[in-house]
Amino acid sequence: MFKRINSLQKAWKFAASLVIAGFLFGGPSSAVDLPIVGGGKGGSPFRVNCPAFFFMVGLVGNTGDVIDHLSIVCETFEKITTGLQPNWKLIPGSTFTDAGVIGLSHGGGPQKVRCSGPRFVSLIRWNTLFFDGNHVAQFIELTCTHPRMVDETVFFGRNREPGEVKQECPPNHWATGLHGRFGDKIDAVALICAPFL
Repeated sequence: MFKRINSLQKAWKFAASLVIAGFLFGGPSSAVDLPIVGGGKGGSPFRVNCPAFFFMVGLVGNTGDVIDHLSIVCETFEKITTGLQPNWKLIPGSTFTDAGVIGLSHGGGPQKVRCSGPRFVSLIRWNTLFFDGNHVAQFIELTCTHPRMVDETVFFGRNREPGEVKQECPPNHWATGLHGRFGDKIDAVALICAPFL
């Protein structure tokens, strides 16, 4: 009888740890989709997301006057429990870029941008440009954050017109992916965010 109670206690503790891990690391049930913003109503819906326990750290694809296509770059991080302020470090060699390609155009030239060190994306700015008869994404600027470091920005695109849109994850959330609409190029975009700590 004692062994069975002990086994049940262990099972409950394990199940509770999975629930807590899902909350801490932003599993699918805790993801937040921010509103889609962009040009017109064209294109088909897309959704690209990092794997569980990964966060968005950059973009890779082709850019010219506008963004031709892109994929998200993801990394996974280890929580550090020392101190009162949230902290984490990058797990080396964990890069993931196979979430899917957004945009069908193969124009422009290759570009890759990435947050440095253990930062990951919490905010994006972008703009649409009227190009070949459609309003499509011209650039996406990523703001990369870490609670113990100064923010940095990385710029994906070749040009920047005024009138940009800003979109930021809720407090204690960071980007895990993008959703929106695309066709030959990217019509509209928005962040997918999840908590980490």
